[in-house]
Amino acid sequence: MDVHLIPLIRMSHLAVALVLLGACATSGSAPESGLSAADLRAWNARAVLVNVTGSDRKIEQKWRYYGGADTVMLGNAQSWHRTVNGLALPRGALEKFARRNAEPVLTRPAATSLGGAASTPSRIRVILDTDANNELDDQHAIAYMLFSGDAFDVEGITVNRTRGGGDVEMQAREAERIVKLAGLERRFAVIRGANGTFAEIAPHVQRPDFDGATAVDLIVRRAHVPGAQPLVLLPVGKLTNIALALKKDPSIAPRVRIVWLGSNYPEPGEYNQENDEGALQFILDSDVAFEIALVRWGKPSGTAAVRVSLEEIRAKMPGKGPRVGTAVIGRNGGRFFTFGDYSVNLFEHIDLNGSPPARALFDMAAVSIVKNPGWARAVRIPAPRLVDGKWRERPGNSRTVVLWENFDREAIMRDFYATMDRPVLAR
Repeated sequence: MDVHLIPLIRMSHLAVALVLLGACATSGSAPESGLSAADLRAWNARAVLVNVTGSDRKIEQKWRYYGGADTVMLGNAQSWHRTVNGLALPRGALEKFARRNAEPVLTRPAATSLGGAASTPSRIRVILDTDANNELDDQHAIAYMLFSGDAFDVEGITVNRTRGGGDVEMQAREAERIVKLAGLERRFAVIRGANGTFAEIAPHVQRPDFDGATAVDLIVRRAHVPGAQPLVLLPVGKLTNIALALKKDPSIAPRVRIVWLGSNYPEPGEYNQENDEGALQFILDSDVAFEIALVRWGKPSGTAAVRVSLEEIRAKMPGKGPRVGTAVIGRNGGRFFTFGDYSVNLFEHIDLNGSPPARALFDMAAVSIVKNPGWARAVRIPAPRLVDGKWRERPGNSRTVVLWENFDREAIMRDFYATMDRPVLAR
């Protein structure tokens, strides 16, 4: 059985862990899979771990990253954690079952133990880059990440300025409010990044004091940690800080995976994209793992579909999260001791849209699919080009990127609220 074709499997009332020994890593030849050079560098494992959970509908297989260990994931994260040390079935039994029930899907192998039981996955190394004061989804993304310490190894929070929410200092102060409401201000400093654009700053990145230098230097430094798993860079605003880090030190490219919240692709426009199109194009043309959690404003296929009403927030969020001893003053005034209470306040002070009136948690949805890729669908395409704000396809481009779409709103919000109920603080 070819280990880079793992099936989508229909099963009912079953949860088993299946370990396949793979020949690909020992063959010395690259799989004919259309993977980028960055992907191929990660192709070094000898086994594929597959987790199967019971369902009456087709279970979609997705990638799960724990640092650089790509774990093939079926079903939801709770089932994953219940069954990761479960039964290892004989290879022949899986092959027989797969032939009857499978549709081939491209995946990559995961780092596991070669014995009968799977090794416990490590936490995902991540730096979140945010324009936190722009609206309210950034705050929920920060809290969700900081309260998911069982999934994330948070190595930094950096900020940048977009056209809403003021300069980089105002963006940082809002991010700091969330860190304080998590009780983690002594553990995590919010690092100031770029006010300007990539085009304005890039010619000066070798100077010690360029705009955004502190955030860029943090990204470069953490990417080069010896022996560490690759670092996930999770920008949920413009891409300036990330592009500047690659410009200053291109050698970080094989050591990072970028997951960006942005774009209405294939349609033009979108706030994060418009705030620095030059940074986006630089990354599209760089040999680095790049994934886009699509916004697709007003469409059901993007993060715009992960919408929450004020009534829902009022019903579910009051008092949620750890309670801190010193009140945090909100950006709209008021004194807050929990993130849940601040969440309600943020929703009460922003314009809602659509029918019924609600607000999308775009950025939180992007964090969620790093935590569990089973909550969206990944599509790999030749990297397009952005010309005057419009997308132009490059079908012959060997450089590819991943698009995330069709987000499972119910699963994402269910995990978000569960995380607010039982936070595991990042450390």
